[in-house]
Amino acid sequence: MTPTPAAAAILPSRNEPETIGNVISAVDTALNDPRAVIIHADSSDTRATALAATRTPTRAKLVQLADLPRGKGAQILAAAR
Repeated sequence: MTPTPAAAAILPSRNEPETIGNVISAVDTALNDPRAVIIHADSSDTRATALAATRTPTRAKLVQLADLPRGKGAQILAAAR
């Protein structure tokens, strides 16, 4: 039997240090899989959002991408590459 592949989620953000931790926690809970990957695709003006994301404990692997182009579509495309 072939194992079910792990899931991945791309979370674009921009200047959202107050909320990114809650979003990451909610997605991590929904994925409920230590094999899953959460990609935080950030285009913030400062490092505050990335820092808040880094401080959020997850079961899934958290990958941080920073200094991405603005725009959710551009962030998602950059993360998918």
